[in-house]
Amino acid sequence: MKFGKIIFFLSLLVWSVSACQDPEYMDPGIKPGEEVTLFMNVQVPSAVLPGQIRNALPLERVVENITILVLEKSGDHYLYRYQVEGQSLSSGAESAYYFNARLVATGSPLKLLVLANAAQDVSGIPVNATEAEVKAGVIRNYPEVSTGMEGILPMSAELLLPSGITIHQEVSLKLTRSIARVDVYNGVPSDFELLSVQLFRAHQKISILSDEPGEEAVTAPTIPGGSVANIHTEAVERVDEANIPLYLPESAVVTEKDRQVLEATCVVIGGIYKGDTSPSYYRMDFVPEGKPELFGQVLRNHNYVFTIQKVVGRGWETPGDASRNTSSQMQAEIKEWNENSVHMSFDGVNHLAVSARELMLDAIAGDKKFLEVDTSLDTYHVYWLDDAGNETSGTLYPGGAAIVDDEGWFRLSVNDDGTRITFTTLQENTTGKRRTRTLRIRADRLSLTCDIHQGLISRSNRQILIYGSLLEIGRFGNAVFPGAVAPDRPAAMVRKLRDTSNFGPDTPFRFNGFEFGGMSVYEIPDLLINAFDVVYLTYAGNPRPDHVIHWIDEKPNRVLIVQYDNTSTNKATMDALGVPFEHKTDVKPYLLHPDAPAGIVEGPFGVVSSSLQFRCYDTTHGEISLEDARANNITPILVGGTTGGVVLGVDLDRHIIYSGDIDLYYSDKGGNATQGTEWLNANTRIDTANNAEKLIFNLWAWIAEVALGP
Repeated sequence: MKFGKIIFFLSLLVWSVSACQDPEYMDPGIKPGEEVTLFMNVQVPSAVLPGQIRNALPLERVVENITILVLEKSGDHYLYRYQVEGQSLSSGAESAYYFNARLVATGSPLKLLVLANAAQDVSGIPVNATEAEVKAGVIRNYPEVSTGMEGILPMSAELLLPSGITIHQEVSLKLTRSIARVDVYNGVPSDFELLSVQLFRAHQKISILSDEPGEEAVTAPTIPGGSVANIHTEAVERVDEANIPLYLPESAVVTEKDRQVLEATCVVIGGIYKGDTSPSYYRMDFVPEGKPELFGQVLRNHNYVFTIQKVVGRGWETPGDASRNTSSQMQAEIKEWNENSVHMSFDGVNHLAVSARELMLDAIAGDKKFLEVDTSLDTYHVYWLDDAGNETSGTLYPGGAAIVDDEGWFRLSVNDDGTRITFTTLQENTTGKRRTRTLRIRADRLSLTCDIHQGLISRSNRQILIYGSLLEIGRFGNAVFPGAVAPDRPAAMVRKLRDTSNFGPDTPFRFNGFEFGGMSVYEIPDLLINAFDVVYLTYAGNPRPDHVIHWIDEKPNRVLIVQYDNTSTNKATMDALGVPFEHKTDVKPYLLHPDAPAGIVEGPFGVVSSSLQFRCYDTTHGEISLEDARANNITPILVGGTTGGVVLGVDLDRHIIYSGDIDLYYSDKGGNATQGTEWLNANTRIDTANNAEKLIFNLWAWIAEVALGP
């Protein structure tokens, strides 16, 4: 046992014994209206998850003063009667504090609102104020010009005494911080030097008390009336490798897509991208992984941890510019840690913790979600449980194989260092109800259970809109708009995509199909393309690249297809994306690259043979050299038969497809059939015996999956 724990338990023992020997403590004869003592033991929330490396500030766990607001039940409501201060406040080990409070004895139900470090925030509450009025009156202003909240943090808890209090008694409860915390970690120090962190559009006021009392995690923010999210903090500079946290008030979800960028609370970081001589700035949003519906929401007692995963270019010139625009040059992973819902198990020496007790996977086959694991032990087991709670198939960390549940719905695997369990759906859920399996993680004497769910197919009415110019070679539109002309050379593919027997409610990839539109103009109007899920840049001129890049980076479920052939085809856009290409004269067929994405090579329309020879339509096409470092973000699918440059590739993170020649999408009209053995044919049904068709329509299924979103 640690020395601190010994001191803590001895302190509790001395306190309890002395209390029990006090005749007054045992006196059952206290009458209503007389004074009674309530001995309270409060636990301060943890500052850091075990095993997590973070600069936890000591002030996060300090209790300097206690104020108790006493509410008495009257009819169906609780009304404010009086307030008292905690007396004889002292601390023990393990973030425990204890004190006593002198209350007025009563047999009526009481509700105690316990405030820590908030004595300065309580004043002027009228007797008989309602509970809502009391909570609305206990607020604190967030600093208008500063680096955010500093010093000792406000906390609160609630305690119900349903029988009132007529004898001296002892109770325990847990405090909850009234604010949230942000941490930013740099995962790519060789590419980016992190210099500063600041907040934009934080709320003006903090509600010390929550509308969701109790020790469980809150699910919605409590924002004081009249508070406006307009506070921009000064930058907190990063010194050496230290990570300085920022504290902020709660914020609500911004649901309207067109308001999110300009209204949501966000983080702006400053830093130097490799090769730059001056800093630039990048925006990061509060969007927990897999929860786009929670865009902008910040909840009390949560720690939002941003990890920079990739920086591909210089950011915005000023912090204000970054706060008003989405970041097109940086990718960051956000992990939302709430100590009340990160479930942990202890045995006094070791610990076992997971990032969630429930995971929701999508209805499609092949969806992946992750469970983070933290344990002080060197090994653990993972078991699937049957409906009776019995352990069935299991695996061991380290070195265990992946396992599948008894129903064949989920596969789980543990990574090499044991910090992550990956879950993959093995079949589409078309049952009309959620699927659920439970697993148990056991490490020595510690164990936790988690529920893994697969959602329902809910996209039968969704249709994906594709924009393509109606001009020149490769026109891709159809008569969505009056006066639109029909496509010609890609006619076979368009027919296949629109055929509901290929993409429809009862097909290998279920949704309501594709629709096409476009205009006979070179410049793509912003207002027009914002209505589309997929933008296909054909040979028709060079639209403004800043418009296109803003479009693809503005929302996570869009897909951009960029065509490149000769040195002028979409060159401005390719330059803006930082991707070089070369003009090749070659008649050899295109070959499947061995690193092609598994989800496209082995997609819903079949497995593509590694011996595929995709037909090259004519003697010229564009290629991206895999030797060029600027192409590192592109995963090759098809490469040229002579020089091996990318003629079809995909940036899986930004959802950009690079296509080196429109011939990839042609029907079998014209051309030289000796330049490759397989290509798209003119039939309406997809020919799943044709490797070229399997590849292209697996790619379109990937496009649909991105566009439909989680």
